[in-house]
Amino acid sequence: MNFERMFFLILILLFLAGSAVSASAQPVLSLSYQTIPETPMPGDVFALQINIVNSGYAVKDVRLTVSEREENLAIISGENKLSYLTVNIGELTGSASTAIKLKADREGTYQLKVKLSYNYGAESLEEVIPIVVLEKPSLVIEKISQPVLQPDSSGKAVLEVTNTGGNAKNVEIILVTPDGFVAKTSRMSFDQWSSGEKRTIVFNISASKEVQTGVYPAKLVFSYSDKLGNAYREESQFAIRVKGEPEITFSGFKTNPERIYPDDDFVLSLTVENTGKDDARNVVLSLSYPDKFSGENEAFVGTLKRGEKAEVSFKLKADRKAESRNYPFRLTVRYMDNGKIKEKNFDFSLFVDALGSINLDISGLYFSPKKVAPSSDFTLSLQIENAGKQDAKAVAVKLILPEGFEGKNQYFIGTLESGDSATSTFDLIAPDKAGEYRVKAVITYMDSAFEKYSVEKEFSVYIFPEASNTTGFIALAIVAVLVAGGYLWRRKAK
Repeated sequence: MNFERMFFLILILLFLAGSAVSASAQPVLSLSYQTIPETPMPGDVFALQINIVNSGYAVKDVRLTVSEREENLAIISGENKLSYLTVNIGELTGSASTAIKLKADREGTYQLKVKLSYNYGAESLEEVIPIVVLEKPSLVIEKISQPVLQPDSSGKAVLEVTNTGGNAKNVEIILVTPDGFVAKTSRMSFDQWSSGEKRTIVFNISASKEVQTGVYPAKLVFSYSDKLGNAYREESQFAIRVKGEPEITFSGFKTNPERIYPDDDFVLSLTVENTGKDDARNVVLSLSYPDKFSGENEAFVGTLKRGEKAEVSFKLKADRKAESRNYPFRLTVRYMDNGKIKEKNFDFSLFVDALGSINLDISGLYFSPKKVAPSSDFTLSLQIENAGKQDAKAVAVKLILPEGFEGKNQYFIGTLESGDSATSTFDLIAPDKAGEYRVKAVITYMDSAFEKYSVEKEFSVYIFPEASNTTGFIALAIVAVLVAGGYLWRRKAK
C-alpha cells in the first residue's frame, strides 16, 4: 500500500514537471513602436518603427500586417499610397525591427492597426497604435524695416512676423544688439500665437555717440512650444545701418607775430574741425587773399576723423605798401563724402597795423650808490622807454661822457616793443672834482623796414664833495632834487 501511494505521487510530480516545461517553452511576443521624428508634421513622410520581442521559443513564418482606415492617413510604399501593408519577417528568435512609411495630410490623431501572425497563421497578436501628427509652429519674418541711425540717435526696427505653422504658446522674442547699441525693450512675450496669425513687432534701438558708420548685425531669437509642450528655438538676423555725414567748421585763426605790419613775414594758423557724424576724407584747404599779400595758399590735410581738429599753417608776407586796415581772406575746404566732393567757404579778415612812430626817451635815471663821490666807482642806469606806436629794433645806447669820466659807455638793448621799457647799465668812475656834469646819451634804433635812426638825450650827473662840507652837500642835494623834479614834470607834460 505504501508502495502504491509512493508510485502515484511520483506520477503526479512527473506530470506537473512536464506541464511546467511545456509552459515555459511557449513563445511570448510583444510589440513596441516609435515615430521618427517623434512629432510628425502634416504633409511630411515619416517612419513608424515597430519592434518585435520574442522572449520564448523560436517562432516561424512571422508576418506583420499594418492597416488603416483613416481619411487623411496613408501607408507609403515606393510611389504608392496603400491602406494596408504586410511585411514578412520569417523565423524570429529574440527581437526584430521594421519601419513603415506613413504620411498624414492634416494634423490630428490617427489609429493604425497592427497584426502579428506566426507559426503559419496558427497564432497572432493584434494592437491598435495611435499616431499623433502635429503641425509645428513656425514664426517667419515676412517683412522687416531695418533701422538707419546716426551716431547718438534712435530709430525703430519694425518686423512683420507670421506663424506659418501650428498654434504656438509661451512665445518669447529676444533682440540681441551689437556693441554700441541699446534696445529700449529687448524682450517680448506672448502666451498664444495662433496658426496664420500675423503680428507687428517694434524695437526701439539707440546708437551710442561713439558708434562708427557702417552696417552692424542684430540677432533675433524666437523660442516657443507647440500644444504638446515640445520646445523650439529659431534665430534670425537683420542689419542696423549707421550713416553720417562729415561737417567741416572753421574754428578760428591766429598769427605769429600777433600784430602784423607792412613788409612783415608772418605765419597764419587756421583751425578746422569735423563736427559731423562721419570722417571727412581727402581734406584740402585753399587760402584766398588780396594782392597786398603773398605766400602759401594750399595745404593737404588728408582724413579728418569725426570730432577731430586740425591746425594748418600758411607762411605769408604783407606788402611793404599795405595800408593799415582789415583785409578780406577766404578759406575754402574741399573734402570727400561718400564718393562726392563737397566744398565749404569761410570768410574772415586780417588787420594790418600802421607802422606809426618810434618815440624813445629816458624815463628813469638811477645811481648806485645814490651819492657819487669824486674818483669813486658807481653804476649809472638809464631806463629807456618806447612811447611810440611801432616796435624799435636793434636799440643801443651810447654815452658821451665829459672829461674825467671813465668806464663802459655802450649798452645794447635789442628790440623794444611799443609801450615797453628796458634798462641799460653803465659801470663808470667819477672825475676827481665835485660838481654838475652834463652827459649826452645817443640812442640808436631801426624801424620795421630796418631803416636806422638815432636820438640824443642829455642829463646831469652830480658828483658830491666829501661829507665834511655839510653845507655844500645840502646845497648840491637841493639842486639835484630840483633838477630831477623839473625833468619829471617835463615828461608828464609830454
